[in-house]
Amino acid sequence: MSEDGKICLIKDLKPGCKNLNLVFIVIDISKPTKTKDGHEIRTVRVADKSGSVNMSVWDDCGSQMQCGDIIRFSKGYAQVWKNQLTLYVGRIGAMEKIGEFCMLFSELPNVSDINQEFIQQNKQLLEKKAGEANQTVPPPPPPPSNDAVKTSPSLPARFTPQRTVVTEKNDPRLLKRQNSDVKLPLPSDPRQRLPQTVNTVSTTPVLSSSIKQPQLNVSRDPRRR
Repeated sequence: MSEDGKICLIKDLKPGCKNLNLVFIVIDISKPTKTKDGHEIRTVRVADKSGSVNMSVWDDCGSQMQCGDIIRFSKGYAQVWKNQLTLYVGRIGAMEKIGEFCMLFSELPNVSDINQEFIQQNKQLLEKKAGEANQTVPPPPPPPSNDAVKTSPSLPARFTPQRTVVTEKNDPRLLKRQNSDVKLPLPSDPRQRLPQTVNTVSTTPVLSSSIKQPQLNVSRDPRRR
């Protein structure tokens, strides 16, 4: 990582470097490749007095470049892509053409060549980022086992609610209610049992004159013949 305004050399580039400021010359431009979204990507080889490196350029920036252009590269970053160290402009980066041809450069060493040291550094960097991402969102704790709940004194015992059975001792209202109910004994003969429907008794007084007295048949009584 370079300080603000400080020019970094290509030979000092490593995977994960950010805010890079470089001055280099374009020595080779590859044919563009199109993505599914219709963007054009070009791989441009650039160099300074310390060495050369590949740079990935998108769309108009790559189409306007020509071999021999001297570029001031600001706030870019370096990353391994397909086992090759590559320069990227990024969203906050910028490139500016400041001249042509008149610059001392060296093509060797090419830091974009396959380097096992860079590959290992990039692998460690990716593992570190994955570890930091996992630490930000902690996994949920595992549920406690039944044995842990039973043996651990710090944990409260599990309470299983049971249905309470109400008896006469627990609720004296049941005893009063039972005494208030009048139960009549049923006769042994089912023919003598009362019907289920209860007839209401009239409270109107009955006159004696309305009661019919039994009449005797004199002709059938032998004492009155």
